[in-house]
Amino acid sequence: MRKASDGRAPRTRAARRAASVAIAIVAAGFGFTRGVEAAQPMHFTHLGADAGLAQGGVMAIVEDSQGFLWLGTEDGLVRYDGYALRHLIRQRGVPGSLPNNWIAALASGSDGRLWIGTDGGGVAWRDPMTGRFVPLRPAAGEAAVSPEEKVRALHLDHAGHLWIATRTAGLVEVDVVTAQVRRFQHDEADRATLSDDEKARATTKPTQNADAYVFYLRAKQISENPDTLLEDYKTAEQLYTQAIELDPSFALAHAKLGSVCAEVFRYYEPTENWKTKARVEAETALRLQPNLAEGHFALGQCIYWMDQDYDRALEQFEIASRLSPSNADTGRLIAAIERRQGKWRQALEAYQRVATIDPQNPNTARELMYTNTSMRRWPEAARWAERMGHRYRFVTPVADRTL
Repeated sequence: MRKASDGRAPRTRAARRAASVAIAIVAAGFGFTRGVEAAQPMHFTHLGADAGLAQGGVMAIVEDSQGFLWLGTEDGLVRYDGYALRHLIRQRGVPGSLPNNWIAALASGSDGRLWIGTDGGGVAWRDPMTGRFVPLRPAAGEAAVSPEEKVRALHLDHAGHLWIATRTAGLVEVDVVTAQVRRFQHDEADRATLSDDEKARATTKPTQNADAYVFYLRAKQISENPDTLLEDYKTAEQLYTQAIELDPSFALAHAKLGSVCAEVFRYYEPTENWKTKARVEAETALRLQPNLAEGHFALGQCIYWMDQDYDRALEQFEIASRLSPSNADTGRLIAAIERRQGKWRQALEAYQRVATIDPQNPNTARELMYTNTSMRRWPEAARWAERMGHRYRFVTPVADRTL
């Protein structure tokens, strides 16, 4: 195990995790805490100015492969070994120094490298052998993002690719092994690309309450499964409700709760209680955030499934689609309504667009098979049926999630 500069080893993982949560809370930054059962109390070590944390605004926290905890602040990078804090700041004119003191995002690789994203200094990585910071430069030699770019988030996936969310340059994917780069920018002619609104939403905190966000993420993972069961929906409803109790102004949680209630009404329990709650939550979301795509989507679900007013539902879905062009669920419901209206060609084209956005969803393939069959396009229907058989052979068939 790696030791600190004074020869001491980092504290245990559990103690470091507790410390990281405490730092996030005390520093009033935006941390991501783990869900903790009430029956398992945790004890926190509070670290702030008294412990040497020069800047109270902690923007990011990550644990590296050696067990050290790194804190990104508005005034440099801080390393915590379980005993003491070490503060690193930019030193102008010194090679290997931090590119910028505002550390907005952090990511840790299994190779020991620490990746930092800055607000106005691009992306760099820390060499674990020398401690020097190296600007991220792809194979062609140019910076992956501009040295002046404001980075909002970093993520290392299992394939060894670094994903960089920026304020103005879109989304950047870098293979850290081959140094190859792919860039994703919004194209008005291609609805599957990221819009400016979606880029902004990807880098904007939907709530300042970290615990509310944890409940939201747990609910979202459950509710967005293609074959969600009734008990799963009800679990998601409880989690979204807990998030809202912690932050009543959490518009995105209200919208998602509205969608969950609408889907329970549509697929399982068409009762007045679910109908009323779905509409109240959707309208609350839009009152809090009028341009929220998920809010318009939830209201569209209510109008479609409860009022059966296709034109008004389409109005809401079209607004949601403009705000979030890469949301496949919106496209699926637009296609379903067009199919109900007898607009078979438009419905087919809409489903085909959805398939390019969300190719792994078995519901999309099934709807394309059904639609092509109804249009007597037998070869196309057979191809989609074959694709379902090969790609989704381990997926249990579920009730129709579109009509």
